[in-house]
Amino acid sequence: MGEGFGQYRPGDDAALMPLIDLAKGACGFHAADPVQMQAAARQAHVAEAALG
Repeated sequence: MGEGFGQYRPGDDAALMPLIDLAKGACGFHAADPVQMQAAARQAHVAEAALG
């Protein structure tokens, strides 16, 4: 989750979050930017999915 970087968003995290109970978040600059990572964390919280 959260693997987008700037204008590049390879997945639809918002659509997937309600379907899962555990998500692995992207870490570091190789896979995500801070804005995308924060959005993924927020979406996981709203969907009550654990994010690791």
